[in-house]
Amino acid sequence: MKEIKAIVRPERLHAVLSALNELGEVPSVVVSDCRAMRDWAEEGMEAPKAKVEAMVSDSLAESVIAAIQSAAHTGNVGDGRIVVIPVEQTVLIRTGERGEAAR
Repeated sequence: MKEIKAIVRPERLHAVLSALNELGEVPSVVVSDCRAMRDWAEEGMEAPKAKVEAMVSDSLAESVIAAIQSAAHTGNVGDGRIVVIPVEQTVLIRTGERGEAAR
């Protein structure tokens, strides 16, 4: 299982969520508003961003990455970043289900 985190332009968020929905296999995502700090030396260099997080099976990870990258791409500086992190274990709080069953 992989956790995929993407920091994208807020104006591309709808396109990213639509692309993930079209895959039909992404169980759910978490979306947060955040700010990116590019140059620590200068004040006011914050850029608003949207953070999209999803936990998916290993077999689905590359499709999710491609969908996010395609939907978020503008070709300009600040398009964002995708990070893929291996997940050792997940536990669904309500039922106690673990791993792939905890969708």
